[in-house]
Amino acid sequence: MRASWFPKVLAIFLIFILGFSNCAVFNRNNTPLVVKVEENLVPEDTGKKIIAAPIFIPLGLVAGVLDLFIVHPIIRIPDAFNDTISLLWTPRGNGYVTNMGFLPISIVLTPIVFTLDLLARSSFDINGNVDRSRIESNPVPKKTVYEALESGDRATILALLKIPVHNWPPELSQKVIEKFRTDPEIVYLSLIRMADSISVKDGLKYDSYLITFLNRDLEVDRALGRYFVRSGSLSGTSAIVSILASEKVSKETEDVYISTLLHSGKADPVVDLVNLYLKTTDKKKKIIYEFETKIRYGYTSYAKEKEYESGFIRLLNKDPGLDEVLLNYYVRIKSSVGSEAMTKLLVSGQLPKVSLKKYISTILEIGKEKDIQIILEKFPTSGK
Repeated sequence: MRASWFPKVLAIFLIFILGFSNCAVFNRNNTPLVVKVEENLVPEDTGKKIIAAPIFIPLGLVAGVLDLFIVHPIIRIPDAFNDTISLLWTPRGNGYVTNMGFLPISIVLTPIVFTLDLLARSSFDINGNVDRSRIESNPVPKKTVYEALESGDRATILALLKIPVHNWPPELSQKVIEKFRTDPEIVYLSLIRMADSISVKDGLKYDSYLITFLNRDLEVDRALGRYFVRSGSLSGTSAIVSILASEKVSKETEDVYISTLLHSGKADPVVDLVNLYLKTTDKKKKIIYEFETKIRYGYTSYAKEKEYESGFIRLLNKDPGLDEVLLNYYVRIKSSVGSEAMTKLLVSGQLPKVSLKKYISTILEIGKEKDIQIILEKFPTSGK
């Protein structure tokens, strides 16, 4: 009876180990400081390792604590932010009124969801951040791939494509696609690998080729969309706009394409998308809502600010609802470019009467002296 405590302790220990087997700290990608200590301070020789142990063990423990409580949580902030935006702030196509009704709930839940998501991502290895230290130390020999390609060995090619190693050059993926053009599974996997492996500097070389595979498979479209965003491909985004204009897309594909264009990092694709959807009443509310969401939370990069600021001028005076979104945007960033464009529209007499007051108010709120002076001369009563 006295020894009955041992099975209980063992059971508790096993439960603890199993429960935390997916702990983030067990993935080397999540502990960069520990890896640095290991790489730079731990000798390979056993004797030297014993001598150096009093130095690297305490430093390793400190590095582990810093990784666990500071470094890794900071790394996961963008993931938690994206999850929160996706869950609470991404339109689900439920209509403008429904989305607006959900707005207060989104505001209340945002800090809660963000905190819980960050806590989960910081504690457990659920980030899709595969520990490739063993895989990449022994990558698949390219000779094996080329041999299988030469002999038309479908089984080997398929097996190699399913290995999570992205060390194939894009031209190799292209050769596989051409060799197995009629094999949808191989083409699908090769396209995804190809799109994810092309460097930005080589992007233009493959754009026209990849465009031909748009609107065939949803996952391929997602991969191509990521590539077009990463490379800033105007030919890719233009092709997507053309496909949307044809209206020969599924609802899921349409959502992927809209997201790709809104995240493209260029003003032109966004302007083309908005102009396209303003033409149809049933899609106008959807695109204005999604554009407003993106312009409020997404177009905040200083490097891209001038691109958007000047590019979005082309959307002024197209629709009252869209004007409200743009005018609020230009006020928020105190845009002299936007103020000047609005002033020109006012002076030219192109604006409808219902828009005059809002435009004047926006220009005054932005506060650019030159534009205010023009407005006061053109509309003497506006300053009163």
